[in-house]
Amino acid sequence: MRRRTRRLIVPAVVAAVVVSIGGDASAAGSGSPDGTFGTGGFTVTDFGSPDFPMLAHGNAVAVDANGGSVVLGVMAPSTPGAPSYELAVVRYLPKGTLDHDFGMGGGASVVLDGSATAGGIAIDSQGRIVVDAFSSGQGAVIRLLPDGSRDPTFGTNGLVFFSAPGHTSLEVRALVLGANDRPVVVGDAVDPADGDGDAMLARFNTDGTADVTFGTGGFAFLSRDGRSLGLFVGARGGRTNIDAAGWITKDGGSPRAAVFRFGRDGSPDGTFSQDGVATYRLERTSTVEPTGIAVRRSDGEVYVASWNTGQTWTVGLAAFSGTGAPDPGFGGGDGERVYDPTDFGDVPMDLARASDGSLVISGGVAEGLSMLMRVTSIGEPDVSFGTDGVALNASPGGSLAAVTFDAKGRIVGVGSVDSDILIGRFRA
Repeated sequence: MRRRTRRLIVPAVVAAVVVSIGGDASAAGSGSPDGTFGTGGFTVTDFGSPDFPMLAHGNAVAVDANGGSVVLGVMAPSTPGAPSYELAVVRYLPKGTLDHDFGMGGGASVVLDGSATAGGIAIDSQGRIVVDAFSSGQGAVIRLLPDGSRDPTFGTNGLVFFSAPGHTSLEVRALVLGANDRPVVVGDAVDPADGDGDAMLARFNTDGTADVTFGTGGFAFLSRDGRSLGLFVGARGGRTNIDAAGWITKDGGSPRAAVFRFGRDGSPDGTFSQDGVATYRLERTSTVEPTGIAVRRSDGEVYVASWNTGQTWTVGLAAFSGTGAPDPGFGGGDGERVYDPTDFGDVPMDLARASDGSLVISGGVAEGLSMLMRVTSIGEPDVSFGTDGVALNASPGGSLAAVTFDAKGRIVGVGSVDSDILIGRFRA
């Protein structure tokens, strides 16, 4: 495989004019854009130049202790034909301006062989930036130093490429850092023996080598056509559990949305729904696709955001206790809640849990509006947030693919608008 890294084409920052629908941008209410960030709460980063425009969008975001944000996205030349995406890592200062001391002009890029698909991003205890991705059936973990250069102590000059042992068609979905800053990657791969997809976890040491104490040679798989889409590491009772959300098919049935829980050694956690897998459907006749997952560290309770893949797009949430049982205190008593907060047709993309237990969902709607939605810890729309729990922004619009919080509890969302990277900060 040809592997090369180059600096990012210097991005230009485009000012964003903000008009808030479902939350007055001029008011200081929860869910409104934070006017101290960027322009009116947003920064739109346009890559390339007028003579060489590029497509770009943000996939994941991490916030450091000082309030700066690091975004993982992809970019490609805006030329006819199928684009070949490369990874883009972009750093913003706490006020939303590009950190020009990072990489080249605020960003660095990694080119894989073939079109890259971005996974997740995290900042370790030493301020290093860790991301994952996949391309041409191989996964990649990359670690950058705080200045955006590649970390020579990780893998081969900052890069680790891997395949799923005994599997093909590897896809990498997300990344978190476990104990001692060890990267944990979640994804799925196909078992050639039966042609079915298996949920996959891989854990690496801090030097980039596979952690052989985890699973088999650093890899763990869950059969029965499991597909994992999100990841969170939560500590509970002195143990470290790894939770993922995705799909699973049991005993030849139809695919069901599912939560997987693995123990710290990579084996399914039998204390969670007896076999480490809890399934749900929300609307009983629909196919549900999980889009985000959050875990409460104190007791291991799991929350999952989902959307209905049918014609009626709605936001769905499911909550499970630390043992994998539906949470009777959430939603209608069955641990589930389906919302249709507007008539636009809402698509949730990510989920984050605040320190007060509330849940924030990010996404976009059919009319091109970025969306934030907040519900209480029991699943009720938070009427103090936006309008009846929903904040929509018409300008710059776009969508928010990922959401997190900064040290002050403010909401940070990242995504794309008009083929440019969009980042915004919102009042909690």
